[in-house]
Amino acid sequence: MNLKDNSGTVLLFINDLKIHHVYILDKEIVKFGGYVGWIHTEGLLSELEFIKNNL
Repeated sequence: MNLKDNSGTVLLFINDLKIHHVYILDKEIVKFGGYVGWIHTEGLLSELEFIKNNL
């Protein structure tokens, strides 16, 4: 997902174990990369929807 102000990109990758990995890029440089455990997946998806709609 590209941010509306073209300042960067948020990438989401889900591996075979259904663990969500998030990467935030500033143009093409990774500024943050991490994963979210199963317990927090619902909150992550909610926040990604917020970012998609507002940023």
